[in-house]
Amino acid sequence: MIVISLPEIASRIRCRRSGKTLLSEFINQCKIEDAIIIPEGATNGDMIKVMLNPYKICEYEYSIHIYMTEADFLKAEYQMNCDTSWWNTPYKEESEGKE
Repeated sequence: MIVISLPEIASRIRCRRSGKTLLSEFINQCKIEDAIIIPEGATNGDMIKVMLNPYKICEYEYSIHIYMTEADFLKAEYQMNCDTSWWNTPYKEESEGKE
């Protein structure tokens, strides 16, 4: 899937004649969805950061501890633990409907 921002679309349509009418009709027909932009070369760790927005991530030699709130961090109760090799592995995108 290719994600194009609405401001980018709007600026291109406004350059055309009768762009305002076309733009409003286009926006009314769009299905708006939440999307996560996946940067080139993203790792599993990068995706966890983007999707979960954790409070604190503590990296050790062989493991990563992820704390979702300040209270959890202060109590040393991490919500997620993974090894550094998985954390640093390039993210592999999976799409719905693929087998």
